[in-house]
Amino acid sequence: MKRIGIISAIAALMCLLLGCSQDLSPVDIEHDLIYDPAARPPQTRLTLDLYRPRYARVAPQLLVFIHGGGWFEGSKSNCPGLQVALEGYALACVNYRLSDEALFPAQLTDLKLAIRWLRAEAETYGYEAAKIGVFGHSAGGHLSTLLGTTSNDDSVFEPTELAEYSSAVQAVGSWSGVTDLTQFSPAFTETPSQAVKKKYREKPWFTLTWSVYKVLGGPPAERRGLADLANPLSYLDADDPPVFVAHDPSDRVVPVKQSDLLVKALWQYGIPVVYVRDYAQGHSVYDPVDSRRFNKVLLRRTLEFFAQHLESPAPN
Repeated sequence: MKRIGIISAIAALMCLLLGCSQDLSPVDIEHDLIYDPAARPPQTRLTLDLYRPRYARVAPQLLVFIHGGGWFEGSKSNCPGLQVALEGYALACVNYRLSDEALFPAQLTDLKLAIRWLRAEAETYGYEAAKIGVFGHSAGGHLSTLLGTTSNDDSVFEPTELAEYSSAVQAVGSWSGVTDLTQFSPAFTETPSQAVKKKYREKPWFTLTWSVYKVLGGPPAERRGLADLANPLSYLDADDPPVFVAHDPSDRVVPVKQSDLLVKALWQYGIPVVYVRDYAQGHSVYDPVDSRRFNKVLLRRTLEFFAQHLESPAPN
């Protein structure tokens, strides 16, 4: 998609000449849209932020970003919304229940509901949602991949609300994502506590061990059935959507083997995949010069992937 910077600059100049007083931002932002129709208490309502290019000539394509944070922290504010909207896309950044509130698969069920809600509200907010691309970082990459591989799976992950709308996604991006929660060497075997954190926090894969324990409610060895449910490879079939994968081999939070497992399985099923291993930033996805922005090269390559696979609406 083309940048809308030229269009927004022309609009700003016209407003200056005509004495306009309205907001000249090239991006419209809607904060805290409630996507859960259930009557939850305000503190647990499921919300998302929506970023849209203001001067788009046609309805922009919709992408969804899922934040990381080990399934136990993070929020929709950790989002490349402005950067993506300036490239001509609409972007929804989604909150979901964290592991201190609900164990897996609550996170996936919430996100499937968000996809349904976004489809239901496409006309209201003026974006194209026949095809939706979803991407995320770390735990968000894991959940994005699960959204893709369960798109054809009518399972217990599906919410009961908005059942007339599909929760399927048509392209997936995973940055430093987790795949198989059993395929890494745990840093500890004790129940997470402050004493455990102090004792083991310098060991390799400490953060991943801590996060997996919390989202499963125990170590994978004792929660094997749930760990298998959380594994995107459990649902792979040849009809799954294409996947963009990025993972730095120097990552010290999530081992690159996790993405290697995913890519190998995608190849075996003949699913289109792009694998980027050459951005040297460890687990970070932020710009090395401006930490308030996401890595421009990584984001550009991701959007190029989505442009290729979401270029036309899906048939009715």
